[in-house]
Amino acid sequence: MAMIGEVTTGAFAPSDPIVSMGSARLDALHSDRKTFGSSRNAEQKLVNSLTDSGCRISRILARFGEADALGTSIESARARFPTAWSLLVDLIGSSGSSDIVKRLDQLLHCLVEIGQPATRDRSGVSVYLERMQLYAMLPIYLCVDHDRADSAVDESMLLLYAGLALIDLDEALGSELFELLTESPYQKQSPRAALQQSLKIDLCEMVEEFGSRWQSPANRRMESARHGLSSERSEGLWSIVEQWTSGAAHLQIPRDLAIGKVRWPSVREHWSRLSHALVEDRSARGHAIHDQHFIEIRSSQDSQLVKTLDIQLQRCRRTDSSMALVIIQALKVPTALLESTSEVQRLPRWQEVFIAQLRRSTEGQTTHGFTCEAGELALIIDDLDRSELTVILRDALEVASQSHTPASPMVESPPIPIACGMASVTSPSKGFQIEQLINTAWRCLDAAKLQGPGAIKSLEVF
Repeated sequence: MAMIGEVTTGAFAPSDPIVSMGSARLDALHSDRKTFGSSRNAEQKLVNSLTDSGCRISRILARFGEADALGTSIESARARFPTAWSLLVDLIGSSGSSDIVKRLDQLLHCLVEIGQPATRDRSGVSVYLERMQLYAMLPIYLCVDHDRADSAVDESMLLLYAGLALIDLDEALGSELFELLTESPYQKQSPRAALQQSLKIDLCEMVEEFGSRWQSPANRRMESARHGLSSERSEGLWSIVEQWTSGAAHLQIPRDLAIGKVRWPSVREHWSRLSHALVEDRSARGHAIHDQHFIEIRSSQDSQLVKTLDIQLQRCRRTDSSMALVIIQALKVPTALLESTSEVQRLPRWQEVFIAQLRRSTEGQTTHGFTCEAGELALIIDDLDRSELTVILRDALEVASQSHTPASPMVESPPIPIACGMASVTSPSKGFQIEQLINTAWRCLDAAKLQGPGAIKSLEVF
């Protein structure tokens, strides 16, 4: 993609690539700046245009505003995302007022909205939006005093609204904005600074303008939050996000970012659990066996699988325990069985039987399940010795391979050929990477498939 050049105040240069984006609205925006000589008039014009098109942030602000005015609440996000909700409440303690609890529910709603637009399917956008979610949570994470929780939530809400405004603006620009923000020199700048430098748009003024359209206590608080969020603080928070997501071993806190003594390992763990819950609660497709949900993933490198395993890995380190990743796959499934799998019964019968048998034998220690597009079933099993688990898996494979109804009661049907790979780790060291467990498990599955039906290959990873 061609780099989008910096836009000069007043008009676009004829050769500027932004013209090719069909950005008539922004062209009009800069013409208004030239006419009125006021950047705030430009933001107002842009907000008018986005609002007329029925943008996401307008709908959400309107719903929150109406709910506040009527003393009611919109459909509760806490009911739809119970795990994520519990983690958010943990941050403010049990003494939170009913007002802040209501605002946390709105915060969760916005976190979910940022995490699920169609734009995530584009290259780099998913990573950027995950950064926006973390960026918005930092004010709450850095608030070491519960008495200041109100202002921290206000600031987080402002950043979430900014994320929603970015998504809307991206759509208005023909789905090019995030490509701009992820290119040099803007990728290390906060969204606010990047938008100001590239398009001469003040993102916070945009959000405040949106909020002024629907007067409510929650929306009016955005103005004070904006004045508290200086450009230095915006850049400081984004600097932490950049370091965090790039895997920096030690965070360098900017001098301008005055914060108290923060327990960063606890913050990292909480965010890992929260981001996992946001995805898991949304991705669970509703098919459950013995209260266990199975999440659909694309491959062994799927971010949801990696996040879930990373959380389990942290638990193993804390408790000095073990975990195993088990992968099973049918080498060949009869066509009749593939056609008989209904929409309600999303897992094939043989997988249901395998899971049920495994849970009985492990007394419920199968904690998470994933179904892959290629037909693999991945299961996380806690605190079992590898040799003991191998025996359990062999029994489960034998039962599952017979788990289908023959075409005729007079004809003996051949068993379903299933292979299994398993990797385990005990008391993982600090240097252990979860990718080692994932790659080993899939290599073991490949080796088992070469050996044939009923084969199990396993390795202990160190």
